[in-house]
Amino acid sequence: MLMIVTTLRNRDNEIKHLKLTLRQVRDKLTSGQLSHDNRWKSCSEDIGQNLSTRKLNRSSSPKKRCTSPPVRDNTLSPPLDITYLKTKIHTLTDRLENVQQLLVQRDEQISTLKKVHDKRWLRLKHLQKQYRSLKDELQSYTDDELIQKQTKNDYFYGKAIRKTRSGCSVCHNQRQRKQIGINKKIFKQEDDDNVWNEITKLKRENTRLINENLSLNEKIDLQEVEINEQTIVINELRNEIQLLNNKNEQTQLKISSSSL
Repeated sequence: MLMIVTTLRNRDNEIKHLKLTLRQVRDKLTSGQLSHDNRWKSCSEDIGQNLSTRKLNRSSSPKKRCTSPPVRDNTLSPPLDITYLKTKIHTLTDRLENVQQLLVQRDEQISTLKKVHDKRWLRLKHLQKQYRSLKDELQSYTDDELIQKQTKNDYFYGKAIRKTRSGCSVCHNQRQRKQIGINKKIFKQEDDDNVWNEITKLKRENTRLINENLSLNEKIDLQEVEINEQTIVINELRNEIQLLNNKNEQTQLKISSSSL
């Protein structure tokens, strides 16, 4: 549990650091490369969100016309063209690798969510079973109370009948012997009551521990999901920083080639 909490804190710190670096990289880029709104946009608005929201934003934004690449002069040196193409290919391969990694991480996130869902399903089944057992126990208690009331009524009725009868000395001795036997039964019943009280205490303690275990497992599962989401956010931030750096390198190469 402590390890999970420490990892969560470390991931939060890493996310904050990456957001700051991304902001610095965006500030370094020229105003011609990025628009004013996109340049001073906060990193927390569009980083770490689901891909569905990004698709909606892309669909809502006006479509830009695909402009043809600028025609290069034949006087330019071919090595610069080759280096520019190599850098472009390198950036595209990096982006492809990043997208593949993100896809793998999304698959892992889905698998962890499935595991958490299965665990919750098992916990729900256990709670339903516990509820049924408590319901049956309450029903048995009510049935026992009804039986005890009936036996008490029968006992008092028999006692009233016995009082009306006349008894002799022999009967008196027999009654004393019966009383001794009744006392033994009472002691046995007291022992049984103590045992049952101890059993009920242990049952309550067991149910309390089971409920604590279930709540702890729930917390652990939620923190695992949060850790997985944080890893995805960290990788998205890193990819964004790398993409901005690559754009900056490409613009510098274009400027150097045009100056020649």
